[in-house]
Amino acid sequence: MAPMGMAPMAMAPIGEKKPIMAWAAVGCLAVALLLAISVQFTNSWLVYPEEGVGVSWGLNSASIDCEDSNDDLACSYAYLMFRDGYDDGIYKEKDRDGNVDFYDYDFPDEDSISGSTKILCDNIAKSLLQNEAFWDEDGYPRPEIQAAAEDAKQECLDLNSAGNTGGLVIWLGALGALAGTLMLVMNQIGKTLPSNAERYGKLTSWVSGGLIILGAIIWMIMKPTDSGLDDYNTGFSFYLAMIAGILAITAGVLDMLDKRE
Repeated sequence: MAPMGMAPMAMAPIGEKKPIMAWAAVGCLAVALLLAISVQFTNSWLVYPEEGVGVSWGLNSASIDCEDSNDDLACSYAYLMFRDGYDDGIYKEKDRDGNVDFYDYDFPDEDSISGSTKILCDNIAKSLLQNEAFWDEDGYPRPEIQAAAEDAKQECLDLNSAGNTGGLVIWLGALGALAGTLMLVMNQIGKTLPSNAERYGKLTSWVSGGLIILGAIIWMIMKPTDSGLDDYNTGFSFYLAMIAGILAITAGVLDMLDKRE
């Protein structure tokens, strides 16, 4: 019995486990969810090793960095490459020989231009076919230029297809991570979900992690390996997606360890 004038001290039950690993699992899965979503919108899945040169590719978008380019018209060209319709409707000033001297248009003053991969694929071919330096005496693109334009466009579309397929699988993994996070939190605070779904947070974490990793691997397998992309390196976003998958699987492991007797 407590002495008079002193309130009895609340004592935690002896041997009760602190839910540290369970909340760590929630944290890992939440970070995995954020990473899986963020990599969908980055343009660093496939990058050129030299800074300020080339195109940086995302899953279904791309970016051209022209800040460090020595060409004053670099960003003007980049803008055209991401413009639906290429240079349609933009007035072109020509010299005496009929060659385009400059575009009479105020291009955006930006250090980099981003846009849809599919539009870029179309404009890569158009830029080759509309270049008068590659035309024959009849005013048509030479056969080898037509073949090169078709190959370049198809390679670009194959990369876009790889991004769309891999990105879809990663989105499924992200949805799984969201559901798994909800299940783990509800289970931790003692709330019940329909059909007692909170009991499956561990399994959902494993499945979501596997899907995220699978999506990244699918992108790696499907992306073209033709000569046009030989000089490009796998970018930071791919590794972030792999980390996201590993974190989701780790969340399931931590939750399993927390439930051990």
